[in-house]
Amino acid sequence: MIALLDLPLELPLDAPARKAGLTLFTSGLPEYLARCTSLSLSLTLSLIRYIDLPSLISWLSARQYAPEGGFSGRTNKLVDGCYSHWVGGCWPLIQQALSDPTSDSESESDCEPLSALYSREGLTRYILNCCQSQHGGLRDKPGNVQHRHVNVNSNTSIDASSGSLDAAFGWRSSPLSINNNDAAAADTVYEARDRLAALHPLFVIPHAAVDAIHSWCRANPISI
Repeated sequence: MIALLDLPLELPLDAPARKAGLTLFTSGLPEYLARCTSLSLSLTLSLIRYIDLPSLISWLSARQYAPEGGFSGRTNKLVDGCYSHWVGGCWPLIQQALSDPTSDSESESDCEPLSALYSREGLTRYILNCCQSQHGGLRDKPGNVQHRHVNVNSNTSIDASSGSLDAAFGWRSSPLSINNNDAAAADTVYEARDRLAALHPLFVIPHAAVDAIHSWCRANPISI
């Protein structure tokens, strides 16, 4: 929210955290996230120095099961449409961490392409074949009822799996295209006319909405 609303990073002068020597909302944040038990949602710009990225990739990859193709939330848990986003949404962030030229990670040429880390086709087929209710809407798994939260999470993951981010931390994506010799495009299982509008991978809202919010906040700065 701080980034989306362009809020100041400096803590208020009367903030209790200042007594501990913290001056910014981000002070100590990377170290805290590195100590968290679950790192599935913790990958942000500078955290590459604090996270065991190979282990994180291994854990995330292991969440995609066969034959279903969907993601589970943890070991020995059934696949679930909601985790299509909560786990699948990590992959665009992983992609940027691997391709960031300023990071301490291996060079992009030494890393596996994102298409080799998980099956876009498997995830998409699970959502389209197993999560659609005959009454409309999406459900987390066969046998359950459709739910608005699952609609959002599943559609978001379909959007993420249908494109490739253009530049490190630019957060703009291009549709996968066989004409562009994109190997991952072979995983696309629906026609271009059915493609969803691209969403911002951090804020999970359309890019136009992000741009509008940023423009408004810069024109009407919020002080703390």
